Amino acid sequence: MLNKTHKIEFIHYIYLGYFILLSIVVLFPLEFILVLLPDDSYYYFEIAKNVALKGESTFDTINKTNGFQPLWLILLVLIFFFKLDLVLTIRIIILFSGIILFITLIFIKRLVKLLFDNKTAEFCVMLYAFNPLYIVLNLDGTEAALNGLLLSGLFYYAFKTNFENMNEKDFLIFGFLLSLSFLTRTDNIILISCIISFVTFSGMIEIRRENLKNLFYFTLALSPLPLIYISWNLINFNHFLPISGVVFGISFTSVLIYQMVIVIICSTLGLICRKREYSEKALKILILLIIAPILHLSYYLYNEIAGHGRFAEWYFVLPFICLTIFASFALISIFRKITLYSKSSDIKRRNIKIRALQLTSISLLFIIFVPLIAGGRIDNGARYHASIWINENTPEDSIIASANAGCLGYFTDRPLIEIGGLVNSYEFFEKYKGNKTAFLIEGDYDYYLDRKMYIPLSNAKMEELGLILVKEIEEPRREGWNIEIWHNPS
Repeated sequence: MLNKTHKIEFIHYIYLGYFILLSIVVLFPLEFILVLLPDDSYYYFEIAKNVALKGESTFDTINKTNGFQPLWLILLVLIFFFKLDLVLTIRIIILFSGIILFITLIFIKRLVKLLFDNKTAEFCVMLYAFNPLYIVLNLDGTEAALNGLLLSGLFYYAFKTNFENMNEKDFLIFGFLLSLSFLTRTDNIILISCIISFVTFSGMIEIRRENLKNLFYFTLALSPLPLIYISWNLINFNHFLPISGVVFGISFTSVLIYQMVIVIICSTLGLICRKREYSEKALKILILLIIAPILHLSYYLYNEIAGHGRFAEWYFVLPFICLTIFASFALISIFRKITLYSKSSDIKRRNIKIRALQLTSISLLFIIFVPLIAGGRIDNGARYHASIWINENTPEDSIIASANAGCLGYFTDRPLIEIGGLVNSYEFFEKYKGNKTAFLIEGDYDYYLDRKMYIPLSNAKMEELGLILVKEIEEPRREGWNIEIWHNPS
């Protein structure tokens, strides 16, 4: 009979199931791996490869770029130092992301157990580990998994720490976690602003003479890394923001205005809560799990309405974590209310019913999300084959160009210019403003390729420019996603 201290808990089966799933994903055939990863992840891979092997922050080896989130790129650079096969490197990155996600699951379990109870924590871990949307999100090669780790670790530390009795070490750790979260995704400045404004005006942290030393330590831990990153941008690119934000119409002024809005909202809410004397736990739930994700979503919603930016799933790790926590709590609470009035109050039967609820929920999520996810990136296979064709059929000194250049650039052995400007230089973007037609007419390139549906000119117009269609890589499921390769002999 197992000793109680060695008893296998349900959470251990969840972790085991997750590792089995991760092993299957890592060993998927290449065509499935290509579907798993979005084009943006390959931008990271190619830039990290060039930093590791050539010491240059560049995608195309022609133009310098800062179109990436810094902390994730730094970690990828360490992987690319080993100069492994390109496909093997992708598998290692997926495995690395999976390990990061596993650590995130541990923090999420501890966090939710701290907030509610063990059953809710198990359910939350299960929803986060096996929701197919989150699987794709966390294993897709972007910074999403790392962002989830930093946010869950930050939340756990915040909830287990008594803000009113924080010592020097607590301030240092909390400031450093906020600093790392900024480097993981710069839009986490929204979360940072929310926290600082709210805790100050709600009285959770008092600004008084006796506390100035601790606040100094907090500032000391928070400031250096973001300042180094911002200084690097200014010195090398003469801009505060990464080029990827500028391409989507986001300006430093608009970011500053939104930060002021956040400070006003959170300061006002903090003052209101101070008067009502809510518990510290309630205040933390309010700011970390409700206000911060709402303001984060509002930022992207405003940019979308204003015609700036876009929605990509890896932007929304913060809302996803908070939504999963509250969904778990709500479902478990509803289920307990129902079973409370059932004929059987046997604890063992109730536990079995809770397991059934968990498995049913995951099954429904698979039914809902898998069909939506499956067709999203099917043309990466065509892009991969287009890259192989380029490698085998073009001179080594050829310059290639494409608007959707991530996967193409990673597998192509030639310099490949990303003409949308997303991972290019500010000078390049200022010249062409993302206008593909202007680049086709004025740009310096030997081959241009992209999805058929995204090529801005008709075949007749392309031929008028002197371009020659030399190859079309078929995507049998969607004709408009065929990859056309055009040669520029001039």
